[in-house]
Amino acid sequence: MRTLRPLLILPLAVFTSPVAAQKPVPLVTGKFISPAGAHTEVGSFPANMLLTPDGRHVVVSNTGFYQYLSVLRATDGKLISRIEVGKPDDDKKEGLYYGMAFGVSGGAILGTVRPDDTFHTLYVSRGAEDKVAIYHISSDGVLADTGKRLNNPGAIGERKDANIVAGIATNRGSGMVYAVNNNTTAETGLKGSLSILDPVKNSLIRKVDVGGFPFAVAALTLGPDADKKVYVSSERDGVVSVVDPAQGKVTATIRTGQNALAMLLDRAQKRLFVANAGSDTVSVVDTSTDRVTQTIPLRPDDVRGLPGATPQTVGASAS
Repeated sequence: MRTLRPLLILPLAVFTSPVAAQKPVPLVTGKFISPAGAHTEVGSFPANMLLTPDGRHVVVSNTGFYQYLSVLRATDGKLISRIEVGKPDDDKKEGLYYGMAFGVSGGAILGTVRPDDTFHTLYVSRGAEDKVAIYHISSDGVLADTGKRLNNPGAIGERKDANIVAGIATNRGSGMVYAVNNNTTAETGLKGSLSILDPVKNSLIRKVDVGGFPFAVAALTLGPDADKKVYVSSERDGVVSVVDPAQGKVTATIRTGQNALAMLLDRAQKRLFVANAGSDTVSVVDTSTDRVTQTIPLRPDDVRGLPGATPQTVGASAS
């Protein structure tokens, strides 16, 4: 039987290649990468990586001085296409953040119907712009900006603070888009929130209060709880909120570890992996009971009491 095992993802696009006699590269966890593989430049401060639904390409976003959405070939990391966002000399104040998610197959998007399955629809967080941008990626890896944006209105309190859109996920049944609002201030009651957006009407359905400084979101799309459970991690509180999108409320709170950040569902969506940056651990959550069944330590055995691994995202390999 094939199972999914959690893997740390380095904050740089790294792809294995058959290079002979390479020296193993040490990681902060005490493990080594061998062979080291090849590096692909994708811009400043890579923040997230997402495999296309057909498994042929990887999309990388970054949040530094030079920001790009880059599409790399999954087999060797070759750069296929990219779009620059928020040029340093541009007054538009555009920028990327962490969130990326692929939309459901087919369906209507802002009033236009996708003609066929020769490209994938990609939703991308635009951070303080309080928007979710819509891109298309062709089957051969060519990225195109549709120019369409989902509005996630902020204007919080008298200071008109932005929501700061972080993680993004999609609902397979209705096609709704879930956008995490990272902003947490006195104006928000010291809470973060989750926006549920209708991409067809380009409207905000509702907001749900969650833990402070929420970061990532993962939605169940398989099994008896499909489209009934949405998980949201909280950087500040070290918890994962379980949201019922139809009722618009939190139904459970799962304590994982300090600075809960990225999350990943396994292929069957029976387990949720949560990267806890402050605890240097990965929590494994049973999605049927919403309980932590395992905590995986990432620090080397000889420095177990010291921080240092700081996992900020998580991936999986089939084995």
